[in-house]
Amino acid sequence: MQVKRSTTNIALVCFTLVLVLSVYGTVMLPSAYHPTYSIYATKLKDKPTNYFALDKPDKYFLEAIAKNYSSVFNTLDDTQIDELVSEYATDNVQYNGTYYSVAIAIGDNFPPFMLPQALLGGIVISISAIIIVSVWKAAKHFKHSQKDFEKRD
Repeated sequence: MQVKRSTTNIALVCFTLVLVLSVYGTVMLPSAYHPTYSIYATKLKDKPTNYFALDKPDKYFLEAIAKNYSSVFNTLDDTQIDELVSEYATDNVQYNGTYYSVAIAIGDNFPPFMLPQALLGGIVISISAIIIVSVWKAAKHFKHSQKDFEKRD
């Protein structure tokens, strides 16, 4: 038996596929987002009035004082600098007799600006197209059924 593929059925399959992919992207998009962090350290010439001493720095702070910035890390749990800056209410640090001003930069790994809008548009357009094609196909089927019914009488 040969399967007849109509353009209407192909359109329904395509719109359904776009709908499923758009919904999947919309659901998975938030889980793909994660901010990144980096520490910046600037050597101070003078002793600041407020500072805290750091005895056991983590690798990101050591890297930041070596080259003015650290490599990127994914969670603030990887460093204690953020907690110490909040605790002592200053961003000035003393380490090995040298004073530094530190800052934590937050990077954004979010997808391109229009991607969420495009996914939402895909959902709306696909649902609308599926409804239109289904109603059109049902009306066409009803019209043919009505003609067949009238021919029998």
